[in-house]
Amino acid sequence: FFSQNGYIEYSLVRNLGVNDPEGQTKSVLKDRNQILFSTSGCIDLLKFLPQLEMNIESGLVSNEYVDVTTLMPNSFNDNDIEKLFKSETSIKELVKSLGGEFMSNTFIIGKELQE
Repeated sequence: FFSQNGYIEYSLVRNLGVNDPEGQTKSVLKDRNQILFSTSGCIDLLKFLPQLEMNIESGLVSNEYVDVTTLMPNSFNDNDIEKLFKSETSIKELVKSLGGEFMSNTFIIGKELQE
């Protein structure tokens, strides 16, 4: 699942009978680079980040708003998204370069909507 989708939710691992999904996931993925571990799961940044950036760019170029929660795995919360934005400055740089603005940790608006 992780290799195919670029993320895994700890709730899924727990449903498979693993008592410590966070610890088990970290153990299995310890040799991988560019993994962001959050409270709800982990993301393969090399696979997931380009897709996220493409969706944000598409929304901003179309002068729409972007609700980042709809682009993230279901169990990922505001804190997980904030951690992603703090660790990956490329997202903030992309938003800034397109004239977008963060209205909250999870909501980005395009230039025309700001006016």
